[in-house]
Amino acid sequence: VVMKFTPMYCQKVHDLLQKNSLTLQLWLCMNVETVGMYVVVVDFIAGCQISETQLSCNEVDARRETLQTLHNNDLVYGNLRSPNVILPPDGKPTMLVDFDWSGRAREATYLPDINMPPSIGWHPDVCRGR
Repeated sequence: VVMKFTPMYCQKVHDLLQKNSLTLQLWLCMNVETVGMYVVVVDFIAGCQISETQLSCNEVDARRETLQTLHNNDLVYGNLRSPNVILPPDGKPTMLVDFDWSGRAREATYLPDINMPPSIGWHPDVCRGR
């Protein structure tokens, strides 16, 4: 398993994608108020990031459908970058990971201190605190 600590996490988005086998198994998502962080525990997968390989047209279409599923449920992903799209080694469809900036459309925001160097390649609409 993998454990992470994060100031924000949208379990609703994770649960919706997990139900459709489009992300890793979530074992724990708990807001620990005493430290102001979520503790998130998910399965480990020995896949590769899409930056290390080329996606087929079918995979691209499948991720487009995944995002549309979120949008149809009034949810947003918020961090669609190559490190967060994992290609499992067993031929299963690509999976999205990292739901820190996911949430309800028009409510979810980026952190006010988000790291935004040009090398990351953020979408032009990404802004600190919005």
